[in-house]
Amino acid sequence: MEKAVAAAVGMASPARIDEINILQATYEAMREAISKLAVEPGILLNDAVTIPEMIIPQVPIIKGDAKSVSIAAASILAKVTRDR
Repeated sequence: MEKAVAAAVGMASPARIDEINILQATYEAMREAISKLAVEPGILLNDAVTIPEMIIPQVPIIKGDAKSVSIAAASILAKVTRDR
């Protein structure tokens, strides 16, 4: 976190997941996190998905958390936040 240019977390409640399904809730949480960033990214590196409704260019990377330190860091941030 000390080295991050910006970091943010989006969340989806269990009720929201039940309402719209896990994938759509994940996309919502991703869009929420992106909207909270203090610095707007020029490109999104995603772990195997393309987030609908985003105007920022995206690069979906299969097994992205093993290939990109940024994706790996985002994955860790999300999991630590969830676990807390």
